[in-house]
Amino acid sequence: RVAVYGGEGDNLKKLSDVGIDESYIGDVCVLEDMTTHLPVIEVRIVECRDDGIDVRLRGIKIKSSRQRELGLNADMFQPANLVRYPRLEGRDPDVLYWRAVIQQRYGSAS
Repeated sequence: RVAVYGGEGDNLKKLSDVGIDESYIGDVCVLEDMTTHLPVIEVRIVECRDDGIDVRLRGIKIKSSRQRELGLNADMFQPANLVRYPRLEGRDPDVLYWRAVIQQRYGSAS
């Protein structure tokens, strides 16, 4: 059994509780249809078969059900707006903009 909690800091609330058949092998969705942003998401393994012996967690996937635009525009990359990113200063703003667009469209954080 897996429980998912979310919220801010130490103030987490239970969002879902999912039972997983012990013979199941594959991906399991433990949280879906979220409509609000939560800065902290915690996945807790509540119960394990045989007290956790021979249980494997191979990874965690985060999948969005819809595309989200980051609201990029070329003005974001003008020198006056890059004060928080000193390594980007002196670079062509158009190159920075198009690089960000490509990363948004085709990038993957796996």
